Amino acid sequence: MFDYLYSPQFAVALTPFVRLGQHNFASVQYVLIVLSFWYFAYLLSKIATPNPTLKSVLLWGLALAVTPKVYFCMGMGQVQPLLWVAFALSVVSDRWRGVLLGVTLQIKTYALISLVCAAWKERRAVVVPALVVIGMGTALGLAVCGWPKFLEWRLALEYALSNSEILRADNISLSVLPLKVAIALGWRPPVMLPLWICAYLKLMSLTGPLAVWSACRRMSTQKLYAWVGLASMAFAPICWAFYLTAGYVLVALYLRDRLTSAEQTLQEKSADIPTVTVAR
Repeated sequence: MFDYLYSPQFAVALTPFVRLGQHNFASVQYVLIVLSFWYFAYLLSKIATPNPTLKSVLLWGLALAVTPKVYFCMGMGQVQPLLWVAFALSVVSDRWRGVLLGVTLQIKTYALISLVCAAWKERRAVVVPALVVIGMGTALGLAVCGWPKFLEWRLALEYALSNSEILRADNISLSVLPLKVAIALGWRPPVMLPLWICAYLKLMSLTGPLAVWSACRRMSTQKLYAWVGLASMAFAPICWAFYLTAGYVLVALYLRDRLTSAEQTLQEKSADIPTVTVAR
């Protein structure tokens, strides 16, 4: 059910549910995914408007529902809705940012640049809790799964990044785009990609988000984190369409600014209206 690239740390977190039995585990998994979906819709509504209503939450849920591949990933038991929630909370929560990014990094490596960016700006407030979470997760994973599982996970990850399947049409990674253009022009990639292509993909997964970080450094903190996080997903060697659903956080942030600006303009116009006193 879960992506075979998920880390041993995450596998440890799932152990209590697995012990419930396969049928019960699937039920708990489905409930968690659905709850995460709607909690993400609530978070988007709360980011955009200070006082979210049921109508606004349902509208955000509708936007999520019509996003390509979202229902596919939920039906396949993917944990992406949990990651959307963690990403949204890491953007808007000052207190728990390090913890949330540390947890996300246990599952998906694209959270690394977001964590570096947050650590650069906030120093110890992010670094210490993130390192604690990462250290505890790694130690627990080693204690339960052992080194062989870590090696197996690492080898599986390296194989996935070097296999030509990475060039399939539904991988929308910006790093892979030049290779797809080369294929369209007649290049036929081997089953296992050359080392220089693998090195290029890894380099782009770092330089792409760093370039976005540099371009957005004068933005507000929340928008900076949201842009860097979205770029980390988009430039990762493997990026499915439902990864970018986390980008709705940016939409909500810009919508908040738009609504705030409109409200201020309305208040200014109201203040300019002269008050007429009627004599009795």
